[in-house]
Amino acid sequence: MPEDLPNPTCLELTEKMKVGEYLFRVYYDPHEEERVLFVHRDGKLVHRKSEHIIGLHPCRSFECDPENQKWFVHGNDFTGDGEPNVVVGMANGGNCAGCEYQNIYSVGTDFRELDIGISSGGETEDLDSDGFPEILDFDHSFEDWPVHGAGVSKPIIFKYQGKQFLPALGMMKEPPLSNQELLEMAKDNGCTDLFDNVISLIYSGRAKQAWKYFALAYPKRTKCTFDRMEKQPTRQEAFEMIIRELEQSSMWLKHIHKLYPQGLNPPENP
Repeated sequence: MPEDLPNPTCLELTEKMKVGEYLFRVYYDPHEEERVLFVHRDGKLVHRKSEHIIGLHPCRSFECDPENQKWFVHGNDFTGDGEPNVVVGMANGGNCAGCEYQNIYSVGTDFRELDIGISSGGETEDLDSDGFPEILDFDHSFEDWPVHGAGVSKPIIFKYQGKQFLPALGMMKEPPLSNQELLEMAKDNGCTDLFDNVISLIYSGRAKQAWKYFALAYPKRTKCTFDRMEKQPTRQEAFEMIIRELEQSSMWLKHIHKLYPQGLNPPENP
């Protein structure tokens, strides 16, 4: 048992495997009711992580699409940087989007935990046919907006770039909709659909069309009530809510805003 374990007599070994020079072991800690992952290289601890569930099979803690699993063979080069990778399934015990996920480790010359996990709803697919998968995951910032429990996650495409997975902004852009398509979209919107469509257009590089659609649909065609608001917001108030909600998303602040080098350029009188 590794000498680095805090209290070996309290921990139960549940899984282990060796990939190259790296030994992965998962222990169950009955006192904390959690599992602890230890990674050693030549007897030296290089990584430790605690989580409610940890499975060395990346899909053990939840359902995985069979097409997804082909990328997760331990020791495969998942990223295209020439280094082997290990994908480990984890869950934090909560009941939320992203509570179950897969951690990606680089186990080559150096050990690295990549700064992205794949949530249980995420997928992997080689979208650009370079032989390595992109990660299709979500920005969960909008799940409780505009009404609690009625929001929708926004899809994000991640590609390995410069030793990390970053949003592939060029791959996320979609062609503009026709005026007729915008008019059709603006008909008979529910409140949640309205704001979901606005954010979706912005996240796919079509902010100008987002503002046009918003002006067509609100408030003439869509009536909204919001948590903690006594009356339907004016168009200007609703517009300002969209901007504030975007600024609450760390994904938007870190990455997605780069779709618009000149800024969103929202209309002065939406």
